[in-house]
Amino acid sequence: MSKKDNLFSLLMILLILVVLAFLIHNFIYDINIFKTKTDEMVIESDTDEYRLTYLPNDPIKGETSFPVMIYLFADYESNNLKEVVDIIDSLILKYSNRVALVWKDFPLVTNYFSRGAALATRCALDEEKYWEYNHRLINREDSLSLDLYQKIASDLEMNVNNFLSCYKSGKYLYDIENNMREAYVLDIEEVPTIFINQERIEGEINFEKLDQIISNLIK
Repeated sequence: MSKKDNLFSLLMILLILVVLAFLIHNFIYDINIFKTKTDEMVIESDTDEYRLTYLPNDPIKGETSFPVMIYLFADYESNNLKEVVDIIDSLILKYSNRVALVWKDFPLVTNYFSRGAALATRCALDEEKYWEYNHRLINREDSLSLDLYQKIASDLEMNVNNFLSCYKSGKYLYDIENNMREAYVLDIEEVPTIFINQERIEGEINFEKLDQIISNLIK
């Protein structure tokens, strides 16, 4: 093997080591952010049935006074999330000022990086750009990563330093955990899962099905 080949092999090994070190650092960093606060349970109910509601800092598209509330439990790594969100947006457009969407983050344990995505998107609340950020993340082409979160923040002309400070501090972690506790209480196992008012939507999610339910509620 020539010296040139040896040098190339050495560079490739170094590159692999750098990439591995970066991934391990991010993995450990995120673990430290997402330690569960088991002593701070806020999801309680005096009845056998937990009733969904808008919690402080839940992102909402619309108003809590609207007669129909769609609660979406979502994970940014769900394969059909874009399709479901597009359906809900079409319904909101059709039933203007009558239908609101409340976003509930439920990052699955198997989808590790979606927890960081949920936190990053919540940080856009600070500059009232949550839904713009949410749209960019759902329609992304790149894999979930801190670099992507920063890029979206920059593209939306957010204060990137403030955004990073929010993300690294885990500012909205408690709110995400509250949504996760709701999901556990409601025995949600798959995402996305939709509730319209207090009715869980079972089976396939499509426009016609949701449209009929909403139409009956606002008659």
